[in-house]
Amino acid sequence: MGPELDAMSSRRARHGKFASTLRPAALLVPVLLVLCVHRLSVALATTENGVGARSEQRPISPQDALIREMLSQHAALSEAFAAVFEIRVDKDFPLGPDRGGYTMTCRYTASQSTEALSVETHYDADPVYQPPGKPWMRDLDFDVDGNMIVSRKLREVSLSTADFNRTSQKEEMLLVSPSGEVVNAGSHVIVFKYPVGERGSMYHFDHFTLVAGRGFRAELEGVKAKRVLADGIHELACTVEYGPGSRGDWFLYVDPQEGNLVRKADMFFPGRDRPSIHMENGGVMREDGLALASGGSVSFRGDEEHSYVLKVSVIDFSAQADLELLDRIRAVVRGPYPPGTDIMDRTAFPSRRYPADQEAGE
Repeated sequence: MGPELDAMSSRRARHGKFASTLRPAALLVPVLLVLCVHRLSVALATTENGVGARSEQRPISPQDALIREMLSQHAALSEAFAAVFEIRVDKDFPLGPDRGGYTMTCRYTASQSTEALSVETHYDADPVYQPPGKPWMRDLDFDVDGNMIVSRKLREVSLSTADFNRTSQKEEMLLVSPSGEVVNAGSHVIVFKYPVGERGSMYHFDHFTLVAGRGFRAELEGVKAKRVLADGIHELACTVEYGPGSRGDWFLYVDPQEGNLVRKADMFFPGRDRPSIHMENGGVMREDGLALASGGSVSFRGDEEHSYVLKVSVIDFSAQADLELLDRIRAVVRGPYPPGTDIMDRTAFPSRRYPADQEAGE
């Protein structure tokens, strides 16, 4: 066993093993990291306090029947698919001025090379005033009267096709006085223009597939080793490249008795003893030959103090595209846009912002 393998094995042992029986996911706690992932090399090693007897670990081919079936189920979600799901954040990221919980109700559909997503955000409470001088508060977070300025997303609609990729985002602006009074100062629309194929417009759906046990295409294409635990769970070791000099080492735990769902996943960055991403789910929903976990959570850990936990609940899904939803979203995202709309062009570097009416001649 080489030094890299020894380090991986020790790190995973300290974090703990997958229980021999799958527990229903306790739908947990809060903030978001967009998963950008490419592959690297990792193998699976025996750990000290393992879960019962395991079969011998072995390299795994992309043609392995388990991998083929999992990739097939994932591909089906992008061919003709529709889903309704909720994403819950119990508490805002510690550095945000809101510091409140919220729920996003999401509706998604895919038809061949087209994806469409609608997200409505519902907040538990009004934002709480944060005084100047806090490390995360800037001068521009306050108006001339000392009111805290908070901009909150209300609605996002996104459309991604072979030649178009945008999100139209409606935001409300709130003014919070030092005494706690909240005044609605109006709303505005920002349209985010992304490079074709970039997942910025669809990251809520990517969080959904991750927790539903299906969002692991890049990882499955980078599987290096597999073994079967005593309870029949398949343990896969994968490596994904995120960019030059950056990689993630993944461990996936797959239940062949429940449609080959990924029931738990941990991702470690090199040199980290704790997983930077941890997913666990429970339950199963079946429809049109597809199986998804019914709910679970994914946590993104920055350091010991800051983690962002999303709880995802699957409400409904179908292997049929929702063409009515697609038409409604297309009408909003392609325009014309409401007066005062701004474009945030992320196809440019650096990004630039300009009034939407400047695009009239395009």
